[in-house]
Amino acid sequence: MGDAEGGLAVYAAVAAAAYFLGVLLGYIAPSERLVEEVQRGLGYLTSLHGLASAAVMYANNAAFAVLLELGSLLVLPGVMLLAFNGYVLGSLASVFLPEHGAGLLLAALLPHGVVELPAYMLAAGGGLQCARSIYRGGFSFERLAARCLGLLYPVLLLLLAAAFLEEYVTPRVVSAVVGG
Repeated sequence: MGDAEGGLAVYAAVAAAAYFLGVLLGYIAPSERLVEEVQRGLGYLTSLHGLASAAVMYANNAAFAVLLELGSLLVLPGVMLLAFNGYVLGSLASVFLPEHGAGLLLAALLPHGVVELPAYMLAAGGGLQCARSIYRGGFSFERLAARCLGLLYPVLLLLLAAAFLEEYVTPRVVSAVVGG
């Protein structure tokens, strides 16, 4: 995998394009049933506080990142998973924006999203890059496994930071926007 860094950026950009296409499609053609399911699921998460909430968010996000990287090894499943995640956000935004506005939506997403989304793109991009090496052939399984697993370490660290930001910073930013 000689073009590790440049190649990774290209594959992460492909992953980002899939995600934001999903956001756009979700916003244009939202699923009300999906929004209801997500809101029901968020009810459980809002019953947790502090470290317990951050741990659940981290576990969910870490599992998603692992699925992204592994799914991206098969190319289409990882890309579709990322696009669907974007579709969920787009659907939620289509319901949220008219009622609450862009300021509150950005306050609820940006504090942790600026860390979480790049982690997802890195995981999916890394999986796509590893898939390229597999499909091209001539790879060492040990080097490929080390490369793919090695990408998970920074992803998991970013997601740990995102979980703490989501639990401890995002609510304060949202409160400042609502109250101010």
